[in-house]
Amino acid sequence: MDKVRVIKRSVRCLLFGWLSLIPLLGLVPAFIALHLHRSVRREADSEWNPAASYARWGFVLALIGMAGWLAGCTGAFMVVLQNIF
Repeated sequence: MDKVRVIKRSVRCLLFGWLSLIPLLGLVPAFIALHLHRSVRREADSEWNPAASYARWGFVLALIGMAGWLAGCTGAFMVVLQNIF
């Protein structure tokens, strides 16, 4: 395991997690954050990762961003349906 690489990916996961909270544009960074979280967990498998909390928070923020995006799309879809009928 390359610790520097794992730490950099963990920090990048947190960054993309924050970017996933941007309305309308946050879906792509959310998927990137989820991918980075998975790769960090796979690469650091059982060894100690000093930046594990960054990867964890990036994962959580990505999930929140995706849930917000889904809620926004659902709300917009409901408004369109109400206007049609």
